[in-house]
Amino acid sequence: MGKEYITDIIRVEDTLGDYNGNPGTAGQLLERRSGDLSSQWTSRSSPVYLKTKLVNTTIVNVTSFGVTACLNTTPEFSSGGISVTSSSAITITDGGIYKVTAMVQSDSSRLRGNLTMTVGVDGVFNQAVAGMAYVRNSNGTDEASTTWTGILFIGSNSVLNLAFLNTTDTSLTSVITGAKSSVTLHKIAAGSV
Repeated sequence: MGKEYITDIIRVEDTLGDYNGNPGTAGQLLERRSGDLSSQWTSRSSPVYLKTKLVNTTIVNVTSFGVTACLNTTPEFSSGGISVTSSSAITITDGGIYKVTAMVQSDSSRLRGNLTMTVGVDGVFNQAVAGMAYVRNSNGTDEASTTWTGILFIGSNSVLNLAFLNTTDTSLTSVITGAKSSVTLHKIAAGSV
């Protein structure tokens, strides 16, 4: 088993080599190789990320997950390799492993409303479901929020979608408050599953 050291400063008097003894070049990072515990030098790449707010969206009588058009097509910030290509699609051109977080603020005018959400890749919704937006709608309380977060492998040129579902009364209407809601993606690693 390897040793792990936590320190604020490290001093190397010779060269720090990878699994082949290669000292690397300026600007490279030492990364763990896939398949074993050895390390190799890799070129530094620009971070890939995106954050966009949602738009006000009314969810009426939705009883099964499907692509929901709720994305603001003008991101708050983004970098290359990822973009909002429509109100229902975030296109990832730089495939890899991403941390995805969606936070949704909603309200309901009905008693005991519950808006659940999930994300899908290329319209396939087989991820975990977040269902924390239960609204009792009593004594003036008619708002709730829910957050979905996960680590996903997203292939190159794939599309990320959001989906919502009313899990209570089928006549339930929930309204997503776009200005208070957002979705973020951050590439944390290259690679595949």
